[in-house]
Amino acid sequence: MGKMSLARLGVAAAALAALLATVFSGCASGGAARKAPDWVLSAPEEKDGYMFFVGAGDRGSLADSEEQARLKVTDEILTFVGAEISSQTDATVKATLDSYKADVTRSVRVSSEARLKSLELVDKWVDPKTATAVYVLYRCEKKDLLAEQRRLEGLIREILSLVSTPEGEGSDFADEGRYYDAALRYIQAASAAAGLDIPNKDVKFERNIAAAKDALGKITILAYEGDGMQAVAGKEFPRAFRAIVVAGARASDSPVPDVSVRISYRTMGSGGRMRTDTSTAKSDADGVVSFSLPAPRFVGDEKVTVSLNAAPYLEPLQKAPKDYQAAVSGLEQLAAQKKATLSYTVVSMARDVPMGVAVAELDAGRSLLASSETGAAILGELSAQKFRVKTLKAELVRIAGSNDADVAVYLASSFGAEVKRAAFGVSQIVGSEKDGDKIVVKVKAVVKVTDFESGETRLSVEKSTSALGNTAEAAAAAAFRKVGQLVAQEIAANLW
Repeated sequence: MGKMSLARLGVAAAALAALLATVFSGCASGGAARKAPDWVLSAPEEKDGYMFFVGAGDRGSLADSEEQARLKVTDEILTFVGAEISSQTDATVKATLDSYKADVTRSVRVSSEARLKSLELVDKWVDPKTATAVYVLYRCEKKDLLAEQRRLEGLIREILSLVSTPEGEGSDFADEGRYYDAALRYIQAASAAAGLDIPNKDVKFERNIAAAKDALGKITILAYEGDGMQAVAGKEFPRAFRAIVVAGARASDSPVPDVSVRISYRTMGSGGRMRTDTSTAKSDADGVVSFSLPAPRFVGDEKVTVSLNAAPYLEPLQKAPKDYQAAVSGLEQLAAQKKATLSYTVVSMARDVPMGVAVAELDAGRSLLASSETGAAILGELSAQKFRVKTLKAELVRIAGSNDADVAVYLASSFGAEVKRAAFGVSQIVGSEKDGDKIVVKVKAVVKVTDFESGETRLSVEKSTSALGNTAEAAAAAAFRKVGQLVAQEIAANLW
């Protein structure tokens, strides 16, 4: 509506100018040798419902002088209409006549519609002494001028309402204690003020930004219920989380309803890696935001953040002029501070699920080695941490030479009767170098844990380490054992 209104307002003061130019272009040009009429010295008073306008011009040629005279008549008509608007509209429009007239003349363009149908040339006189000085007298029915004034006034009110309407609604919401809704309306009003060419736009913008800050400043988001909750990996949370939005600093303070918040939490993706997900919710009449998270697919301590969802409403302010951006940044920073954090712990029942281990060891050229230090280390570490784990007598060449999906199918079909899941992968030598009279070998292990029943990858572990030995074989064996322990520790801490 704003752009449409500006385009429409952008058709109005010079609506008169273009129209007047059309009317003026068809005027008669007689009276060159007459004595100066009385109206040349003093324009006639309003009479019989008509208003009179006099224009004079002397530019060295008759045509240029007549053009100047017509422009002065146009100027007088615009001044009259502007004066009427300035005197009749509300205080936000009452600028000085000169500045208002300049605003209208600059902003308004005429349409092809002839609005001042009663405008006509009454007389024209050319000064015989110069033969170039031209005077023109026009009249127009006052009702036509007032109708044009009312039309312009309506357009101006429509544009100003883009600021005043949301600002007024913001004030009403603030009086009701609905500070979030109030802030959004003030932001809307500030955005409109920044994008319009209206009187006192700087004042309107700054006033609404300040009001938005004041409204947001009253809002506090607090953890309410669920902070410190414990859940079991793979199972639904025992109850919903709850935050509360209040006007104050305590949960017992006045609630703020209808506040949109963004809920951010971490979860395990299908590839076995953590990612951040978000959702939105609103506070109820008691200021309470209730929400549930998906069943956790990981193990350990995590947190969920409930923050004010203001970014979509602040985005239009990014288009505000550069001089306004400091105020916009201050408002954004204030909004970003409105958040609460709830912590929770996810525990695993993975120790009770029988699991097999099948890890192939490779040399630097990806050839299969006869050793099995990595798998043995994983088995030993997990056993020490009370996992039900065993070594799978798998064809390691298939572990090393197939994609993960095929390996998972192979293991499930071959060992599904013995175990419910498997930790499989490869452990490879990726580098070696001499260190004095010893050898340093570096290895990298990539191990995934697949659940046979669901077919899911429950965890993906990637670890690298190095070890020192008197020989390359001894260093490699030590490195494989060490990386196996690291993998097992990761599995023990995060497998669900």
